[in-house]
Amino acid sequence: MEAILTDGLRDSDVDELLNVGLDPSDALAESIYPTTTFTVTADDHPVAMFGVGPSAEHPFVGIPWFLATDGIVAVANQFAAQTIHWVTWMNRVYPVLKNYVAHDNRVSRLWLRRAGFTLHPPVPLGRNGELYSPFSRHRKE
Repeated sequence: MEAILTDGLRDSDVDELLNVGLDPSDALAESIYPTTTFTVTADDHPVAMFGVGPSAEHPFVGIPWFLATDGIVAVANQFAAQTIHWVTWMNRVYPVLKNYVAHDNRVSRLWLRRAGFTLHPPVPLGRNGELYSPFSRHRKE
């Protein structure tokens, strides 16, 4: 399933991974284990995968991730409607969720805000100093 997805990843996702020195196929394979992973389908074809895994720095911090093909557009409204459910579930498992998003990835930044994440000022993180915005979400007690 990972090969099917990585062959058609959105350019923004490929760029984001390559800019921090990650091969898209390797990044997806490494994210799947040992994280909790979900697949989004459209017409029985995988169009996105997302999940959350443990942070190496702290057991109560989860690292959420999301990779998609252009096929996500076909189910974007349904996925957006379910986003809060999944992010809330992730926050039950990990009280703090945090990761980075390419600062120029407008679509992902908008989705993160709608999902209740706080986006922080961008920092140079890419191989060539590309800017990435840290984002976080704390469990609401």
